Amino acid sequence: MAGNTAVCTVGRTGNDLHYRGYDIVELARQSTFEEVAFLLIHGDLPSESDLKDYRKKLKSLRGLPVQVKTVLEHIPAAAHPMDVLRTGCSILGTVLPEKEDRNIQGTRDVIDRLVASFGSMLIYWWHYSQSGNRIDVETDDETVAGHFLHLLHGKKPSSLHEKALDQSLILYAEHEFTASTFAARVITGRFPMFTPPSPAPSAPSGDRSTAAPTKRPTRSRGAIAPPTKRKQISRTAWPTKRSSSASDTPSTR
Repeated sequence: MAGNTAVCTVGRTGNDLHYRGYDIVELARQSTFEEVAFLLIHGDLPSESDLKDYRKKLKSLRGLPVQVKTVLEHIPAAAHPMDVLRTGCSILGTVLPEKEDRNIQGTRDVIDRLVASFGSMLIYWWHYSQSGNRIDVETDDETVAGHFLHLLHGKKPSSLHEKALDQSLILYAEHEFTASTFAARVITGRFPMFTPPSPAPSAPSGDRSTAAPTKRPTRSRGAIAPPTKRKQISRTAWPTKRSSSASDTPSTR
């Protein structure tokens, strides 16, 4: 038994996945990745004003210190993307170290910075390793998915592509006690918050991993359905939260 968590549960009633009690199917249909990230990191779904402020915060954290860019430029083009993120996270933690008291809000701020800047790290390395181009990693895109695709292709993405990536990010955001989560949890209690994301990406690698795929996918022949227009919904119209149980009581996570 690794421990109890209120963050995410898998397979409690069969083939299901819940983030803080909310069904993943409903979250993927009705929410955005930023709303789900806020839920996982800050404990509840954001109000409209919370979401506006959160998106503004994430947009302000997309930039990379020059020291991080320098390190990314020295990573070989053949490196695995997960190794790039691991290395980028490590150097970011030395350039922007946490406060010694490691308070909860400071920890959440670190996680928000990683959510905002991981895409910048990966695509900056990709462009430099492929063509030597030092791209500007700060865009005015409202979403993490839009920012990532904008950097990758050098132009704003279509709403279809942005929605597809946004839903993918939601679906992969949390899977309870996967190998990477367990590795991060073991380390979190003793080291600064920038440390756990460094070994965690290495844990799911290898042919025996059951976590999210890390190999480059082949192109699918199937078509992605166009996104439907989202209805205006109030706070009370969010998916019904599951009733809490003893197994949902958080421990240190």
